[in-house]
Amino acid sequence: MTEDKQEQAKPLSAVDKANEAIEKLEAQNKRMEDNIAKLEELKAEQIISGKADAGQAPQPPKEESPKEYKDKIMRGEL
Repeated sequence: MTEDKQEQAKPLSAVDKANEAIEKLEAQNKRMEDNIAKLEELKAEQIISGKADAGQAPQPPKEESPKEYKDKIMRGEL
């Protein structure tokens, strides 16, 4: 067997496994950073275009007049 085949057949040591895990985590962190940057850009576009949720209060419920209330009762909606 050549040295390359011996290295492939040899089981990974704990250090090698840890290094692989570190490399995978670093790659995942890079992807997460890219996704965060994209989300920040999208949020900025929403704010600039006026489609963001900030500053928009929900509409308060409309108060019914006694006549409207009576009409609802008569229709059986309450």
